[in-house]
Amino acid sequence: MFEDYSERLFAHYVAGRWRAPFVSAAIPVRLADGHVPGQIIPAGPRDVARAAAARRGAEPAAIEHLARRVEAAQSELSQAIAAQTGHQPDPEQILAMAAAMRKASATDHGVILSAEHTGLEQIGKALGAGLSKGVIWCPHPTQALLATTFATVVHEAELPAGAFALLHARVDTTEAALRASVLPIHLI
Repeated sequence: MFEDYSERLFAHYVAGRWRAPFVSAAIPVRLADGHVPGQIIPAGPRDVARAAAARRGAEPAAIEHLARRVEAAQSELSQAIAAQTGHQPDPEQILAMAAAMRKASATDHGVILSAEHTGLEQIGKALGAGLSKGVIWCPHPTQALLATTFATVVHEAELPAGAFALLHARVDTTEAALRASVLPIHLI
């Protein structure tokens, strides 16, 4: 499942495509078994500017389609979580993530910064709320496989380019670049 993750972990997902970052400082991504499938490159100011400029909203039908794709990708998302954390999530957690995406009230979160132990339902609610205006997810490095797998699901769901962006990683340099932008930031 993770054979091409070294390239995807290295890249950011912006405007419907995997894109090389503008900076080069790397953080290794470690699995629970100690294996390193790749590295993430924390987003810098130019990465944030590119993602912000690409933001576009998604219609409710597109968000519903994505929620169905999340449900269909339950196994892949669970494997990503288990590989990185060493704990197999309850399958209901993935379904709760999709349900939260459907039920979320639209708002302009702009950027979502998720913490190391943010729950899937909370992530789903925040993403679902932000997709209508375009949302940028900056996950904690310990969520790199989940976030990369989720971005792959977004890509396969053919969400409008700019409705979702993934910028690795939630570290000090990325947060400073985000706070310097005009985007509203939502911490979860």
